[in-house]
Amino acid sequence: MARLLLCFLLCGCVYTRDLQPSDTKFKEEDRDWLSVYDSEIRIATENEDTDAFHFFLQEYIAERRRLKNLDKQ
Repeated sequence: MARLLLCFLLCGCVYTRDLQPSDTKFKEEDRDWLSVYDSEIRIATENEDTDAFHFFLQEYIAERRRLKNLDKQ
């Protein structure tokens, strides 16, 4: 019984697929930074974290400006 249990533990979970760097490649265009910053601002407000609020508010404003400048071009 112990041999069967040992065999089951060693062979029970076999992962056969090898991950490639392309599997985890980040696509910048898929990220909606405004919604990320908006949710972080709400969380900072709920937790009364003024430092986080000011940081994410500045990032939110900078991202809005960046997107506005992209639209003008």
